[in-house]
This record gives sequence, C-alpha cells and structure tokens, in this order.
Amino acid sequence: MSKIVACYKWVVDEADIRINSDLSVDFSKAKGKISDYDRNAIEAAVKLAEAAGAKPVGLTFGDSKTKQSLKDALSRGLEEAFWVKSEDAGSADGAVTARALAAGIKAMGDVLLVVCAEGASDTYARQTAPRIGALLDLPVVTSVLNVTIEGNTVTAVRKLDDCVETVKFELPGVISILPEAFQPTIPGLKAVMA
Repeated sequence: MSKIVACYKWVVDEADIRINSDLSVDFSKAKGKISDYDRNAIEAAVKLAEAAGAKPVGLTFGDSKTKQSLKDALSRGLEEAFWVKSEDAGSADGAVTARALAAGIKAMGDVLLVVCAEGASDTYARQTAPRIGALLDLPVVTSVLNVTIEGNTVTAVRKLDDCVETVKFELPGVISILPEAFQPTIPGLKAVMA
C-alpha cells in the first residue's frame, strides 16, 4: 500500500524550561514532546492519506529519548511510526537531519507524499522539506496553507508574504505545512491506549 509520510521532531517542551538566577537556562526538568508544528503535519498526513487511500506513516530522527514519541505519534492517527536513531541527532543540522529522513523514506518504498511542518518549534529553520525533496529528487511545495489530492495530482495553496499562490504537481512529492493549515486533534484515551 502507498504511504503518506509525516516527518516530525521530538523537542524539549518549552513550558518546562526555567531561567536560573544567574540567567543560565535550566533544561533539567524539561520533558519532551512532538513539536507543536509537527503535530499539524501529522494531522495533514492522516487526512491526506484517508483521501488518497494511502497509509499514514510517521518518521522521526532522534536520540534514545525520541522513542517516547512513537506512542504519541501513533495515537494521532498514524498507522505506523519509524524512528531513525542516532545519539548525535540533537546536534545535527538541517543537512544531516534531511539525509537521515531521506534514507528512511527510501527504505519504506512506495511513498506518495512526504509531509513536513514548515519548521520545528525549537529552531524553525524551514530546511527539512526542501532538503528532503532535493535528496529524493522530488518536487517540493513550501508554505502550504491548504492541500488536496485528486488521483495523482496534488493541489496546494501557498501563503507567501504578499500573495496566495495555487500550485499543482504530480505525485510523489514533498510539502511543508504552515502552522495554521491543519489543527491537530487531541488524541482520546482509546487512541492512546491502542
């Protein structure tokens, strides 16, 4: 079965970060979470997979703490979640992250669409989707506000600084979703337990 892949990042929950009296940053009690923006990408992948008759799949790159993200990702409607493990992921730049994710996507085979957030909530670097597209030689559409799939054609509405643009491309491809594009649903207890 064809797959629509949502790439996501496990980040430090900014609500748990504290500033010490000497103005140093204290991460000691900070827990992890799926980036708020990446939750939107997961929601988009689930909805687009349903419309396209594909399987929604999650993919992340991270260290051993990232394993905690798999349960949360699956509770959000993904049918499978994959983790590319590296203890050096925390210091990886956009190029290294994109290479790891692109290798994971290649290994999956039969991927129709890769959905990324426009940026992660820790760096918001906006590099992942374009780099993955370049590595996999796929068309990339960034700053997506709305997207539909009809047959083998994707229609994406992009929000740019001074206008809104509609773009069409043939699958497979890569898109990056703006934060306001898809509002993630909060998983219920039944989904979390499953």
